[in-house]
Amino acid sequence: MLLNYSLEHLLRQIPQLFLLFIFFALLHRLINKSFSPKKPALLMQNTFVNFCFFVINVFIMLPVATYLSPLIFSDPSLKGSTLLTELWAQLPDILILIAALVFGDFIGYWRHRLEHSKVFWPFHLIHHSDTCMTWFSLERIHPFNRLTTYAIDSLLLTLIGLPFWAIFANFTFRYFYGLLIHANLPWTYGKLGLIFVSPVMHRWHHALDKNAINVNFASVFSFYDRLFKTFYSPEHQCSKTGAFNDTPNNFLSQLGYPFKVFFKYVRKMSSTYLFNEPGNTQ
Repeated sequence: MLLNYSLEHLLRQIPQLFLLFIFFALLHRLINKSFSPKKPALLMQNTFVNFCFFVINVFIMLPVATYLSPLIFSDPSLKGSTLLTELWAQLPDILILIAALVFGDFIGYWRHRLEHSKVFWPFHLIHHSDTCMTWFSLERIHPFNRLTTYAIDSLLLTLIGLPFWAIFANFTFRYFYGLLIHANLPWTYGKLGLIFVSPVMHRWHHALDKNAINVNFASVFSFYDRLFKTFYSPEHQCSKTGAFNDTPNNFLSQLGYPFKVFFKYVRKMSSTYLFNEPGNTQ
């Protein structure tokens, strides 16, 4: 049943995906005066990997979200305090929506920093492995990373009492805005860059540059990075994107890479504690 639902959802997503391809191709042509990429073969390879992650996340995340959503959004114990719920009920919808975006990006900022920690990085690394970053790179997310993103953001936004429609609106806005900031566009937004994350700013988050490690964690509001001292955005675009880790650029290898790192760590710890004499561990 859920498999059929996932397949139907995937088929409904294909026309939207096609329209997005056309939109960003035309935008790229308008801004960069050319349709021709610098490395077409590498771009096609990365695009195929992105598409594979897009498909697998539809098949995995849709059933999971279908199961988790009632648990998160219908559980009275997760609704936040009555005071918070009553506060949102007294505000006009536009203020609730703005609050959902502001709180959503605050949560997203710290969740993103968590994804760059030692434990979660092997999963989040997959998102950073695209060496030809485009708007479609947003879809290159490991299913486990997709799951933790959905669970953490949904749970915390529910705990502060926001209504379901505002949480859904936040997710929808963040998705489409995420497509924009991943696009290969030379936009800095000028003065608006003091408030909003621009494509140039987020591209530096993906840069193969020693100066751009662990910077620019926000997805919508750049003032969070400025506030927490993680802002880094020279006016020019970074020249190279990707991850410093040597990850193979094919779908199956990237899907299994985090587990390979985990089992390698487990074997290392096992050999350290099982075969070394006490006091000789390093």
